[in-house]
Amino acid sequence: MYRYFVVFICFFLVSLRCFSQHQLPAKTDHILPTNLGEANWQPLFQVELPSGKPRLKKNELLNLDFSFAFTPTAHQRIESPEIVSSEWVSFKSQFKPFASPIKSSWKSVKPAQYALNVQSDIRHFSIRQGLPTGAVYSVQQDVDDMIWLGTNGEGACQYTGNYLRCLTDQDGLNNNRVWDIAKHVNGELWLATDRGVNVFDGNVVSALQIDGALYTPKVNDILFDDDTTYLASDEGLYLAKYGSLSRLKIGNSLKINQLLKGPEQSIWLATDIGLFQYRESKLYKVELPEPSCQGPILAMASAQNTVWLGIKGTGVCQVDWSSKQIAFLSGLLMPNIQTLAYDQNAAALWIGDDSKGVIRMTGNSAHTLNSANGLNDHHIRDIMLGSQGNVWIATYGGGVNRLKEHSFQLLTKRNGLLNERVSALANINERLWIGQYGTGFQVLYNNQWFNSIYDFSDQYVHAISISENESVWVGTRAGLIVIGNNGYQRVDRQMGLDADIVHRIIASQDGCMYLATQSGVIRACEGAFEKLVLPDMAYVVSVFEDTSKRLWFVTNGQGIYYLERGTLFHITEAQGLPSNWVYSIAQMLDGFVALGTRRGVLLLKKDINGWRSRHVSVSDGLSNNIILSLLVQGDVIWAGTERGINRFKPQAMFGSNSSSKPQQYTYDNGYIAVDSTLNTALLFKGSYYWGSGKGVSYFKPESVKINVNSQVNLLRVSASQSGTPRPKFKDIEHLTHPLIDLPATTFQIRFQYGHSEWGNPERIMYQTRLIGSNEYWSDPSYDDEMTFTQLSPGNYEFQVRISTQDKTADYEYFSFVIQPPWWQTWWAFSLGLLFVIGAIYSLLKLRFEFIQKQQRISDRAEFSEALLARKKQLLAEVSHEIRTPLSVLKMQIEALEYNLVENTEQTYELLHRRIGDISTLLQT
Repeated sequence: MYRYFVVFICFFLVSLRCFSQHQLPAKTDHILPTNLGEANWQPLFQVELPSGKPRLKKNELLNLDFSFAFTPTAHQRIESPEIVSSEWVSFKSQFKPFASPIKSSWKSVKPAQYALNVQSDIRHFSIRQGLPTGAVYSVQQDVDDMIWLGTNGEGACQYTGNYLRCLTDQDGLNNNRVWDIAKHVNGELWLATDRGVNVFDGNVVSALQIDGALYTPKVNDILFDDDTTYLASDEGLYLAKYGSLSRLKIGNSLKINQLLKGPEQSIWLATDIGLFQYRESKLYKVELPEPSCQGPILAMASAQNTVWLGIKGTGVCQVDWSSKQIAFLSGLLMPNIQTLAYDQNAAALWIGDDSKGVIRMTGNSAHTLNSANGLNDHHIRDIMLGSQGNVWIATYGGGVNRLKEHSFQLLTKRNGLLNERVSALANINERLWIGQYGTGFQVLYNNQWFNSIYDFSDQYVHAISISENESVWVGTRAGLIVIGNNGYQRVDRQMGLDADIVHRIIASQDGCMYLATQSGVIRACEGAFEKLVLPDMAYVVSVFEDTSKRLWFVTNGQGIYYLERGTLFHITEAQGLPSNWVYSIAQMLDGFVALGTRRGVLLLKKDINGWRSRHVSVSDGLSNNIILSLLVQGDVIWAGTERGINRFKPQAMFGSNSSSKPQQYTYDNGYIAVDSTLNTALLFKGSYYWGSGKGVSYFKPESVKINVNSQVNLLRVSASQSGTPRPKFKDIEHLTHPLIDLPATTFQIRFQYGHSEWGNPERIMYQTRLIGSNEYWSDPSYDDEMTFTQLSPGNYEFQVRISTQDKTADYEYFSFVIQPPWWQTWWAFSLGLLFVIGAIYSLLKLRFEFIQKQQRISDRAEFSEALLARKKQLLAEVSHEIRTPLSVLKMQIEALEYNLVENTEQTYELLHRRIGDISTLLQT
């Protein structure tokens, strides 16, 4: 038996050793390449190739999301504003709180839905996700980054994470149609409704009253200026300050649509009869000389001394107040402008129209967003620039849309791309060349599409590069095409090219062009084509030259080769490569060469002992192990996979005290084109371009938001009571109270919580713990509620925090006490103790009485026995005393009877004396 056990152990160790040879290598290791000797280049053929920049021609393809005809008209001088006769009429005002705190509770809703197959990261939140209505008039973000929506008929809805609640007239609103939501510096929200103004402080809704009556005019906009609040209504301008509400009275009623802080510490009024300005307690009418700017003004936006006006029926006018000039922005066909917003950081003007969607204007170009390219409705009501870099767009029929600004974007057929399966990218003369699978190549320059002046039959493009003489080399599925200024040359098998598919082309520092093909490596030096002789036929997918002038060739199935000073080296799995299938290669500034393999990224750095290696794979946090493309940005590596791209810093990951992991960008968090194509990563004009099966994804790496808002919001705490067939949860009010008492009948307590991360909500996970029951944090989870059942009486503190891939945040807590049942209270214990003491006392008392009784019985028995013994003794003594005289008497009587005595009388005297003695004895 012992012998079989030893054999089994040996077999297990051998199997483990064999298995370990096929596992991914350790984080750090040394690789010693195989020296194949001097490289041997086999001549193929000589051909004269064209040179010079290729000539291109514009095509008729249009980018449907851009307008290029946008130009301002000639500026016209604005005359000095005229004073309008007006006066203030004051009323005594107050805010009366509603009778009770809000009753609306949080309800679970579905996550915002992605806009599919569009060029931007857009998400929709509408009736389908749980919003009670699709008509949203305004959007606001509170101090906790929660989103508030002013709706048509459903009140003001608060949205966070996957929860929603709506404040209505049941909670104290004057009216359920909310036109505007304004955020005060103290955190309060002011709600402009069809019937006056409400203020929400987080717990209670208050209503504005004047002279004891409800203020009921329809309010269109609210503006805060220090300690003064301005209200724009259909009846004119109101001013609230220090418990007083004043109305600006003019000759005719003035319908004010919007208020804006303008230059020179003024307040600008957009009205149905034009532009007004309020400054230094006076109202001015600003006459606009441009005819297209004369009409009802529905929206305004400002930046320093510039104000944009949305004119009903015409478009946008730009006012430069420093020079007192105005111009109409022609080319923007938006006749029903409802809202304007200006992004200071991006110098972009956002325009929302009731029929055309949204236009984002930068410089002299405009980008259009509507129902055709991402929005779920083109009837725009409001645009808000959120605190996290997101743009919120309120629509009249589709709810609200969240656009992630400065994020991943996508070039598709809508933007003029002929084919969305992109197989090659190149920066040639500051123009973006895009190779496609089946439709050749296109060139994008200044938002205009170009093509070659020549027609090619080879439409499957895999590689594009430029040579020293400025000719463009195009690798296709049927060989090579070299395009110059005066013509082009096709190089294929008929000319002697020993390959069909050309996957990659680079221009080397030695003046030659190197081609990675399905049959090996080919180079062309001044028209002379040669093939590198390798030990076996190799399918080469990429070629690369590092800063040390090494030429690298990565293959599918045979590892990698590299040329160093004319010597050829080979590295495979046998030498420590994670996989013989290698797809991509790049180099970092610190000298590391990054290899994208089928089993992750391998980093190599040369030293005296060979190559030091470091390996990064799915186990380290990559979204996928198959690395199809690589880009390097300083000390950062971007790795494109079949499941998104990954960003990581090798030095941070391999540090001794670091827990850093790759940052994943997948479909879940905004990266739409997740299926990267082979070696189509390009840095172009400060942006990264990535080819995919859905078009060209592009983004600015410094603008991609990595950190998330880790603030957690404890939304709702509810409890159910036992003793009913179907326990129902009832909300617990006053969540901010330091300690909440819950009755002993509490059966379940449920906590619901959410987040305010709107850019990457899929990265949010929660951890919880219940102090008093378990001191350890739970594993990160996407669950946004936690229920505890039948907790024992005691003190508890529920804690919840947000956990992301990189860090954990501060926790939010709720403290509560579950009261014990009456039989576990102190007074119940006291009564019970008294009862026990009384019972013990009673038992002891009964015992003592019983013992006393038994003792008395015992004493009586002993006394009776003693008395009986005494009686017997007495009787014995008495009988002895009586028996002796009687015997004497008997003898005397017998003596008398038989005349035996001589003296009879003396005998009778003796008898009488004895009888007396006996009588005396009996009497005693």
